[in-house]
Amino acid sequence: MNISIDLMINVVNIVLLVIIVMYMMVKDKDAERRIKNMETAMDQVLKEGHKHSQILAELGKNNNALNQDKIYSQIESQIQNNLKTTIGMELQSELKEYIKKELDLAIAPLLNNLNNIEEDIKDFQFDQQDRMATLEQKNRQADKISMMSQNEEEQKILDMHARGYDVEQIAKELKIASGRVEFTIKLKARQS
Repeated sequence: MNISIDLMINVVNIVLLVIIVMYMMVKDKDAERRIKNMETAMDQVLKEGHKHSQILAELGKNNNALNQDKIYSQIESQIQNNLKTTIGMELQSELKEYIKKELDLAIAPLLNNLNNIEEDIKDFQFDQQDRMATLEQKNRQADKISMMSQNEEEQKILDMHARGYDVEQIAKELKIASGRVEFTIKLKARQS
């Protein structure tokens, strides 16, 4: 039994050793892949750096070191301004569109309400004009009736005065002010 336990321990050790070796191989391949990716990225950075150094070298032939820094700053500033302008224009355009949509949504109901109010005002004006015309017509009719009743009242006052009624009796009988009775009698006396 001792041999079988030793054998099992040896088998387990061998299996563990194989697993460790395989794990190391997998890790090694992963590390190689990462290193390759880093090399590729470094190559790209170096190529970009080389391009920029060539540009700066050409600029350096024509300018001194201070001008290089100045030109480099200007280029960087222009790139940033171009980015800001491009982004700013896009944002402005989007903002204008958004504001236009929001205004359209907000103003459309207001315009509808204003149109409705305008129509209501026109209807109200027409109604008021009709009412004014009706009132004017009724007022003319009332003036005619008033003129007739006034003439009749004056005639009654004069008739009662002619029959000997005094001012107070006439006013009481016709249920009008005594001043009105006196005025009518004096007016008739002047006209005669």
